[in-house]
Amino acid sequence: MALSAAALAMAGLPAVAGAAVGDATSYPVGTGGVGYVTAGGDGQMWFSDSSGSSISRVPVGGGTPQKLSLGAINVMTLATRSDGTVVYGEGNGGIFGASATGTTELAKISGPSLIYQIATPTNGDLAWSDAYSGKAQRLTAGGQLGGQLELPGTGGQTPLLGAAADGAGNVWFSSFNDDRLYRMNGAGAISEPASGGASNTKLIASTGPTGMATGHDGNVWFNSGSGRIGSVSPAGVVVQPRPAGVAGGGGFAVAAGADGSMWFAVQGTHKTKTQTEPEAPGSLLRVSSTGEITPFPFKTDVHPFSLATGADGNLWVTDQDTSQLLEIETGAPAAVAATPFLSGTSRPGSSLTCGGERFSSWAGKQPTTLGVAWLRDGQPIAGSTARTYTATTADLGRAISCRVTSRYDVPRVFAPATSPAVTITANGTPIATPSPSPTPVATPTPTPVPTATPAATPTPAPVAVPTPTPVPVAAPTATPPAPVVLVPGVNVPKGAAPQSTPLAQVQIITCKYKKPKGKAAKKNKAIDATCKTTLVVTPAKSTREVKATIGRRGKTNAATVIVGSRALRIVSPRILPKGDFTLVVGKKRWTVNVG
Repeated sequence: MALSAAALAMAGLPAVAGAAVGDATSYPVGTGGVGYVTAGGDGQMWFSDSSGSSISRVPVGGGTPQKLSLGAINVMTLATRSDGTVVYGEGNGGIFGASATGTTELAKISGPSLIYQIATPTNGDLAWSDAYSGKAQRLTAGGQLGGQLELPGTGGQTPLLGAAADGAGNVWFSSFNDDRLYRMNGAGAISEPASGGASNTKLIASTGPTGMATGHDGNVWFNSGSGRIGSVSPAGVVVQPRPAGVAGGGGFAVAAGADGSMWFAVQGTHKTKTQTEPEAPGSLLRVSSTGEITPFPFKTDVHPFSLATGADGNLWVTDQDTSQLLEIETGAPAAVAATPFLSGTSRPGSSLTCGGERFSSWAGKQPTTLGVAWLRDGQPIAGSTARTYTATTADLGRAISCRVTSRYDVPRVFAPATSPAVTITANGTPIATPSPSPTPVATPTPTPVPTATPAATPTPAPVAVPTPTPVPVAAPTATPPAPVVLVPGVNVPKGAAPQSTPLAQVQIITCKYKKPKGKAAKKNKAIDATCKTTLVVTPAKSTREVKATIGRRGKTNAATVIVGSRALRIVSPRILPKGDFTLVVGKKRWTVNVG
């Protein structure tokens, strides 16, 4: 079990995000089933129903979906353009852009067609695969149709299923029936590079390549119907590992994770009338940045279909057989590490300054900051996109805030960060600049497969703030919390409601332990203790545990630290004698005394 970031801060331990990697949280979103999912430019998750007649959006972390009905249109795929527009392809060859208020047709393909996946290069172009006609085409950011790939045969004989852009500006397409990959460059020229030998232009026989996604390494990764996953470089070098011990064959979707890994959907199998063996539930495969493959089977009957990374750093999954979205813990931090704040005086004629936002590094990279928007009662103020804003009489009695939006390209995720609002009054109030938040510690590599460790986000240089009149007063100094006696050994019952004010950040631990005696000493390896500590009280979700070592004189033993709302318990593999020991969790060390 992994510690949540809040629970780890509670123990003064290195931050590990959320629950254990692979844990799933279900969000019911209707009764019609769920089709495709993508992360929209507004930071919310957009998804289609399995019938394709509507698109909805829901905030990350759950909420009430906002539905956009489309009538008779059949949505076949969803994607997010580099400008944040959600785009979709439909069953009759139309390419549309979607917003909260409606849709706009971007292109229309003549003849029978079935748009199956849309690629979104960083230059604003779109390119798509056609599962019916065997065609692929590219639409420039300016709205011009570019090059076209057309395979021999129609009516689904040579379907193109996957489409994704690589790091060099090419778009790749996967041909399911003949096990081939095709490359279209930025000018629309088509080529089929060697993919397994000097004269072999095909993938491994019976691969059946399906969905594709841009990888952190600049390659395009593909899933398959056979369970053999793979990647292709911009130069055409193909790698096709086959995961071992994965039930249920292959799947369609693949997505880049915020943790630096690639994630693949494995559909599993449904039981038919003539089938005697049991059903195989679906699973996810994680391929780390160093190539290790780890399966994460679902604990319930889930058959994953579409995947997308959200602004919370987690993976969002749809299952066409159910009416729910699933959020999968990846261990990566949320995109927004700190929201911006306002400085200045809240009265007409005075300037307000927006600054102080921070964004997490994903796979060792920071996002691109796209711009600033000033909001009045939550709505953008036209033309106000600078770091400073001068309040006007039209703002009297209104709530003013600023929003800074950043974009990650791999995975394609937009991260809007909004400041707390201030109300403009006639006399105004100086706005105290908050103390800077501590830089979050780096996330340790999850066990058992090492993944890329997100770099710690540096605190940006403070934005210069013009001195208003009157001069803002300094923020009041928070009263330090009083020392508290922490009584470990108290387990929180399974299923118990979490405490509303659990302990937050342990700075010093000094413990005296009671060792079990007699038969209990052989069975009970937990060491009960009374520990005096200095701490800060902030909310945390539940009791968590984290791996540690405890020992002395160079000899260490694996241990577990269980942190509860008001409990600390150290579980060691053996009963410790009296004396001082060193407790090590990540890069943190404490001296604990066994008395």
